[in-house]
Amino acid sequence: MMILIKSIIFLLLVVSLFDSLPAQESNYPREIKWGKKSVTLDKKPARIFVGYVSALEILEKIVNKKKIVGCPQFAMEAKYSNCVAFAKKIPFKYDTPDMEIVEKCNPDIVILASFNDPKFLDLLKNFKRKFIVLDKFDTYQDICETIRFLGELTGEEQKAEALVKTMNEELTIIKKKWPEKKIRVMSFGYNSYTAGVGTIFGEMISMAGCENVAATFGLKGHQQVDYEQLIKINPDWFVIYSLDIDAKEKFLAEMKKNPAFPFVTALKNSQVIVLLPAYGTTASQYFVDGVKELSQKIKDLK
Repeated sequence: MMILIKSIIFLLLVVSLFDSLPAQESNYPREIKWGKKSVTLDKKPARIFVGYVSALEILEKIVNKKKIVGCPQFAMEAKYSNCVAFAKKIPFKYDTPDMEIVEKCNPDIVILASFNDPKFLDLLKNFKRKFIVLDKFDTYQDICETIRFLGELTGEEQKAEALVKTMNEELTIIKKKWPEKKIRVMSFGYNSYTAGVGTIFGEMISMAGCENVAATFGLKGHQQVDYEQLIKINPDWFVIYSLDIDAKEKFLAEMKKNPAFPFVTALKNSQVIVLLPAYGTTASQYFVDGVKELSQKIKDLK
């Protein structure tokens, strides 16, 4: 009888031990899928190597910051990054990812983007490092999918879902403040490039309650615009990205050299909105901050 009682107590202790384990710790090994790609992890990642800034911005909010062991050098530049202070504390930074820096970091998982060097991927395979390549950066839905995936990858599903929920709530608030009449805007950047249909900037314009006239004109993706096209599109406002205090003045001075200057409403009336550059390139939760800033600047125009 005593032996039976001891056996029952032992079994109860074992069951109690397993019940006390966090769900995310007990669900390993696990296969995490991204489209047709997947990666199998034997344990919850404790050391994470990040290959692009937007992923770093997301991970800052959903994982223990000490788990990030490597990131791009330019994540410390405000022109490209919304997580400068965090990036400065990460142990290893690199200009171009290579196996030497990866081996120093000794990561459990390497998170990359489709624009990273394909040769680097071959090296990761040769060194038997686990990695995943993400490739959706063009829409708000892409951002939400990426956040949820990174949550699953790192065992932080609840934090990822909470982040997406917060973003949706903020966008709902912004939508309630849309102007009655949509403002016709157009991005205009380096070498006369603009953002049309299927771009994250196009999404930002729409979610701020504006009309992206480049998309209305039929431009897809990021395209270079000549002065004849610019006259036909004729935006009421330009949106540019810069950290410079006098960015608007510099932009207008440069555009005076463009033959389209006398015929474009935004140029004739000096109507230029300046946003922080890191908002223009992000595919993370900071996209919502970009929408918020654009929405506020439009509201201030009244």
